[in-house]
Amino acid sequence: MTKDQVAQMVAIRYQFGHYFCQLLQKLLVKVPDGPIRLALQANLAEEQGASDLYPGPAHCEGRKRLLQYLGINYDSWKPQGAIGQLGDNPHPAAIAVVTEFNRLVDNSNFLVGAAAIAASESLVPEHYEYLVKLLKQYWPQLPDHAMYHLIDHIEHDVHHGSNLEELLAQEQDQNAVAYGKAQAGKAWKQFWQDI
Repeated sequence: MTKDQVAQMVAIRYQFGHYFCQLLQKLLVKVPDGPIRLALQANLAEEQGASDLYPGPAHCEGRKRLLQYLGINYDSWKPQGAIGQLGDNPHPAAIAVVTEFNRLVDNSNFLVGAAAIAASESLVPEHYEYLVKLLKQYWPQLPDHAMYHLIDHIEHDVHHGSNLEELLAQEQDQNAVAYGKAQAGKAWKQFWQDI
């Protein structure tokens, strides 16, 4: 693998992150008041840099900082369009995973989308640990503050995922939960194969 390929891998994985807030907002429209809604709102607040529990800037700023360190122009990289109209800017692997998550969030049973989000958040540490390992191998001089977004997510997203999964385990419709988690897992497996 070349340095350019590693940089592109980070950028493609970040294209999902770019649409993550839109997925959360879309899901929240249909989630009833209660603990699951509160957990999703807390996740969205952190993404937007408005969290008291996990203070810090909006996550798009962390993505921008790292991509710029890797020599990727953020403005030309940044996917255009809304989640339902992805256009041709995102990589095909990113389009596929975002499209699948959009489909799951659109399911008439909000538990399917919530379970998909929970599964995805639980996978972030694994994904980001892999990317950090590659970055340290190919850019040994890359400062930690450039990778802060990745490093921070390794710690925090495991909590978002596990907290949401605990709440979902208390729901009656475990078929919907299992379906959402399974489809999310398949989508991410396909994503890594495609890039």
